[in-house]
This record gives sequence, structure tokens and C-alpha cells, in this order.
Amino acid sequence: MTTKPIPAPPLLVVLGLLALAAYGVFLARHATAVASGSDSAGYLNSARILASGRLQDELRLPAEFAADPATKRLHFMPLGFDLVVRGNPHLPPTYAPGLPLQLVLPGKLLGWPAGTIAVEIALALGGLWLCYAAGRECGLDPALALAATATLAGFPFFLFTSIQPLSDTAAMTWCLAAIWAALRARRATLWAAACGLALSMAVLVRMTDLLLLPALLVLL
Repeated sequence: MTTKPIPAPPLLVVLGLLALAAYGVFLARHATAVASGSDSAGYLNSARILASGRLQDELRLPAEFAADPATKRLHFMPLGFDLVVRGNPHLPPTYAPGLPLQLVLPGKLLGWPAGTIAVEIALALGGLWLCYAAGRECGLDPALALAATATLAGFPFFLFTSIQPLSDTAAMTWCLAAIWAALRARRATLWAAACGLALSMAVLVRMTDLLLLPALLVLL
């Protein structure tokens, strides 16, 4: 059994929470739910398909082209999908389902633009908090853990992937959740189950996150 990290000074906690809240406001002012490229289009369209209770969509062709036998369906395939099976009338998505699954419920409750932005902000802020928490579990001084979190918050790529529907921030956040839970499993075995759940979500978001498994086994 290991001891809990020494609590951070109250002033540092207050400043950290205020900074996290300000960062959330900053993200909210710049976040978007627009399908601006193949990745964001693929995730948003996949989320809408899952929300309708289906796993794949129909490929819709303009009537003028649908009647022509020489028309190639591939030319009308939207970004983020693939006609994997020849002759398949449906349009299966190619992106991993982890992020779309997280967009479904907020999208239905808040509307797709607001729900998507809420998920983006929650994943980014959750990742920052988990960065700090994992550092503290590793024995870092509160100020050093906060410095590491601030470094992540200012990293341009983190900002880029946190203000649009991309899977990078989501994958990082679930990986950090798995690491944090694995570290806490030294004190209570229930956290080991939480670690497995977080890793499962990370793999659903991005399959290559399975490469984290050996490190988690060492921590556990």
C-alpha cells in the first residue's frame, strides 16, 4: 500500500481551478463543430449515424447520375467513409467509433453544434486535470505537476485538436485516465477495473492506444 500524495497548498488549488476555468472559457470562444476536413467530417457523420440507430449510411446519388450505369459510386463517396465491399449499397464509416459514441448523447440533448463543443471542452479540461493528477500520483511536487499541466495547455497541437471534433485529445485524455487509475490501484483494487474501462475507451477512440497496455501492466 502506498500513501496518498501530500495535499497541495490551498492557494495553489484555487489558482489552478481558476486557470482551468479560464482555459475552458478560452476554448469555448474558439471551439467549432464544423466538419472542416475528412477527420472531423468522418467523426460527426459517424455520430449522426449512430444516433439514428444505424451502423452505416446510404450512398445517395443525384437522380441524373443514378440512372446512368457508367456512373462510379466511388466519385460520390463522402469523406470519412469507404465502399469496402463491391456492390454494397450501404456506406460504412472508416473512423473508430470511440469519439462518435461520446458525441451521441450530448448531441441529442444539446443539439449537435452545442453538444459537440461541450464534448470537446470536457475532454480537453479532463485531460489537463488528469495530467496534473497523474503527476501528483507519481510523486511530483504540486508546483511541478501544475507546470507540466500548463505546458500541455500551451502546446499548439493540443489547442488545435481541442477546438474541433478530432480524436487526438480524446485519445490522450482516456490514456491519461488509464494511467491515473493504474497508479491509484496501488491503494484500492477497484481502480484497476477503472483502468481497464479507461483503456477500453482509449482503444475505441484510437486502436493504437492498445500499445499503452504493457506500461499499465507494470503500474498495476
